[in-house]
Amino acid sequence: MKENREFEITLIIEGDKVETIFEQISSLKTFGSFHLSDVNTQTIYDIYFDTASDQLKEMGFGLRLRYLNNKKFVTLKGKSRKSTWGGVERVELEYPWNQKGWDKIYRYLNDEIPDLHLQSGLVMEKDAENFIKKAGLRKIQERKNIRQSKFVYAAKPFTCSNLLAELALDSVTLFVGQETFFMYEIEIESKNNGKPADIKEMADLLQVKFGAFIRVYHHSKLTTGKIITLIYTSPEFQGTLKNKNQLAFDSYRLIEDFYDIQKLNGANK
Repeated sequence: MKENREFEITLIIEGDKVETIFEQISSLKTFGSFHLSDVNTQTIYDIYFDTASDQLKEMGFGLRLRYLNNKKFVTLKGKSRKSTWGGVERVELEYPWNQKGWDKIYRYLNDEIPDLHLQSGLVMEKDAENFIKKAGLRKIQERKNIRQSKFVYAAKPFTCSNLLAELALDSVTLFVGQETFFMYEIEIESKNNGKPADIKEMADLLQVKFGAFIRVYHHSKLTTGKIITLIYTSPEFQGTLKNKNQLAFDSYRLIEDFYDIQKLNGANK
């Protein structure tokens, strides 16, 4: 099966500056030598799944069900690695929610994790969450994302051959127990002819423009959400939050420290 590899970099924003920075980026038509499309706003609802023993996490995979524009998609993300240029490279497989799409994900996981033992031979159904649970997986994370995205081109006209990346302004609501937490990120992901050097240059330009109010962040939303699930009741984490449970730089630093401790202890791979 052909693997799609994506290159991306994530920038987080100091809490008090989210609205200002989002507005300024939304209005950009160019930055550096790059040209930007108009903003497209979408509401995305994501649910992640894993086995009862967290086999996908242990092998570096994330299985996602996405609801977007009255359509469903099943996505497998995996085996990410930090790059020398500050971003992340990883495998991503995404298909519409149907028998063919699920079968491709199923076969890939069986090849990569022989002892996974997901239920085979299931008849496809419209209730995707129920189907995935029948396959032997449990829900581990839910979130909503209001995404304002702009496509980034090397030059005009705005054609596929000139397309380099998608620049997304993400307003994320993470559901943890009875609590909700709010994260605001800038995500730059390669498209078509986009190369790691292009993604890094875009991130560098934004950091120059907004200075200390944004910085690179190396963890995915999935990893961030998992760690929040473990620490959200602690007074230390609660003390870092802005009003209405909005993550601040200190919140992310605490998450990074917690991740490093887990990795050192061999609990997070």
